[in-house]
Amino acid sequence: MTPNRAPERTPSSDRHALALLTWAAIFPLITIVLFLTEPLLQGRPLVVRTFLVTALVVPTMVYAVMPALTRIALPWLRARLRLARTLTALAGVAVVLAATPAVSDSGDEAAIRARTLTWVESWRTSPEQPFDLSRFEHIYARDETFSSLDFGRPHAGFEGWDEAAAYYRRFMAIPRSWRLEANDDLRVFVRGDVAWSKLSLRARGELRDGTAIDAPESRVTLIFERRGGEWLIVHEHGSAALPFPTKSETRALLEMR
Repeated sequence: MTPNRAPERTPSSDRHALALLTWAAIFPLITIVLFLTEPLLQGRPLVVRTFLVTALVVPTMVYAVMPALTRIALPWLRARLRLARTLTALAGVAVVLAATPAVSDSGDEAAIRARTLTWVESWRTSPEQPFDLSRFEHIYARDETFSSLDFGRPHAGFEGWDEAAAYYRRFMAIPRSWRLEANDDLRVFVRGDVAWSKLSLRARGELRDGTAIDAPESRVTLIFERRGGEWLIVHEHGSAALPFPTKSETRALLEMR
């Protein structure tokens, strides 16, 4: 009779070594792929981003990275070749789970940042280049869901894109020149299919009678909603800073306990 043999088990030390080897392969590979593909993935749907990243990472992991590392580390691991193959398959699953949220976050934030800067740059007019809303209206939700609370009048703001767009064109026809100058404080927040950006800026320009425009510092918040894989502005809000307190008075107020 042949005695029953107990199932072969992987020593605990080998499992720790395998975990370390897996991490050593996944971390640099995901970092490199995200860095190289981020400009191409901005604003694309989540499924597309996941497909492209995993299509690059998984074959590279299975056919290049893990076999090479396994050959190098095999004496140290004291593991059999079939165990390394099993690890390769598990590592591919780990790549899929790890890469998807990272690409989504970085890609969405970059897309919101880019659209916010487009918004700042497009709100300008001059004799050489008159204001043209059509250059950037594609970043807005052009329907009845859009709302706006602008810096000036009317204080009630606008509900619906058509009403707001008509006012924008009439407003930008008033100055001879107008531009927005953003400070270096843009921040972006993404929460699922809703995101918002905020920054401070100034408006400068000139009226048609030659009077200079030097508006006080203002704050802007843009709220975005993801629709069909594209981030659109559904609400914009601007508010001008009060002339008081002064900067020194503000510092004193912040220091009060």
